[in-house]
Amino acid sequence: GINNSELSRNLIHTRVSLLLGTLIIVIITIFMAQLLASQLYRPIAQLMDKAELIGAGALNKTLEDGQSDTAVREIRVLGKIFEKMRISLKERIEEIGELNRQLESKVKKRTQALEKSKNAIEKQAKRLKKYKQKIREDLKLARKVQKTFLPKSLPKFKGLNIQALYIPSEELSGDFYQVLPLDDKRLLFCTADVSGHGISSAFVTTLVMDCFEIQFNQLFQNFSHAKKYSLANMLENIHRELYPKIEGLHFVTMFLGIIDLQAMELRYSNSGAPGPVLYNPKSENLRKIFLPSLPLGAIEEVLYEDKTEIILPNDRISIVSDGVIECSHQDGNFFGFNDYVRYVSQFDGNDEEFISGLINNLRQFNGKKNFYDDITAIYFSVSTPGA
Repeated sequence: GINNSELSRNLIHTRVSLLLGTLIIVIITIFMAQLLASQLYRPIAQLMDKAELIGAGALNKTLEDGQSDTAVREIRVLGKIFEKMRISLKERIEEIGELNRQLESKVKKRTQALEKSKNAIEKQAKRLKKYKQKIREDLKLARKVQKTFLPKSLPKFKGLNIQALYIPSEELSGDFYQVLPLDDKRLLFCTADVSGHGISSAFVTTLVMDCFEIQFNQLFQNFSHAKKYSLANMLENIHRELYPKIEGLHFVTMFLGIIDLQAMELRYSNSGAPGPVLYNPKSENLRKIFLPSLPLGAIEEVLYEDKTEIILPNDRISIVSDGVIECSHQDGNFFGFNDYVRYVSQFDGNDEEFISGLINNLRQFNGKKNFYDDITAIYFSVSTPGA
């Protein structure tokens, strides 16, 4: 039979062999696991290192240099994808860099061009400033010259109160008026309005003033025959002087009148201007003078008429330019001739307040201090009949 001690030894030997075998298997397993882990970890670590370099901007580093033949296929595919991304990103950044350089070049050129333009504009602005100053000085001088044609004072007549006002809308005016004595019983008055505004209208106004002065001097020299002198002829003579110079580019409305306190009559002629309104507050008699006619300078051949109106004691004779009639409200409505006539018939103040009251009415109507068009108004109040 088997000895117990020998059986025990065999059993121990078997156990030791099993233990050694198991230990060897464990060691081999650990080794294989470490080997496999190192094969997997190394390419991933290399991929992570290169990705960090790309993130830091080192786009010239490739992502496949460190890959081993034993790496897992999926990791190699991932590396190739990252490599393509690196190349594409590098190309895009280079394109952006080139576009940025081109943009900087264009911006630099445009900035230089703008700087040159700015300098040119500043120089031009200085020239314009000097030019505007020169124009203002010239306009100021022209304004002084134009004022010399207007009445410096109004004549004095026994039995006749005279008031007048002239408000230019701009530095140079297109309106013109005069009140001139012929003798101690007669006077000549005139209102004129040149179409348009500004320098060209003022130039024509100066021509009109000059023509009127020449015609007045001829009338004054021949005043012994004044009753035969035609105001219509005076307008026609002025027209003949004006037309070759303006030829329809501007036209001029003008009203000429002679107040004769001895004959107690108003002789007049008109070339398209608003006529006077006569109102007698004692009798409440209202007369509106209309004489349709063409303006001066409108066409080459024109004819005008002479008319006469009887003057009564206490008559108020007023005449205004179309700047009064056409004074506009902000809603587009005009003051109008009817409103002007209403003011004339309702006025119950002193003679000296007639024109100032009219201007206040106009300012209340248009809601402004200044007027779009020139304003001219002349007022005569007859207090006694002619002797």
